[in-house]
Amino acid sequence: METRYTMGFLAFGIACAIVLAREWRFLRSGWLWVGVGISILVWLPNLIWQMQHRFISLEFLSYLHARDLRQGRYAGFLRDQLWLCVNLVTAPSWDYGFISFVLHHDGDEIAPDKAKVVVLTPDGQRIGADFDLAKLP
Repeated sequence: METRYTMGFLAFGIACAIVLAREWRFLRSGWLWVGVGISILVWLPNLIWQMQHRFISLEFLSYLHARDLRQGRYAGFLRDQLWLCVNLVTAPSWDYGFISFVLHHDGDEIAPDKAKVVVLTPDGQRIGADFDLAKLP
């Protein structure tokens, strides 16, 4: 249930991406606004409960944050994220993507309708394919 609060950050990020990319056509979709309305209806009971209880969840989260700081749980957090997320299984894929972007980026804009899929075989070979998402069914 923790993700219900972070969904607001996701929505804000998507809204910023639409504005910065000037993709106004997405805002004209009726499905977007139906989804926004349903999301608000689902979130409304929680908001009303929080208001009735003086946003007690914020007080609880503040207490947890202070406790975790006292116990040193945030020490090395960013380093540990790389250690846990980029491990022996995922490192070759991360490595390939990062190096390809840095060394082989030819200055073209990154197109949201293009995709690259890379499969790593057990013997270490990289098999890649480019897709034009606009042409997919």
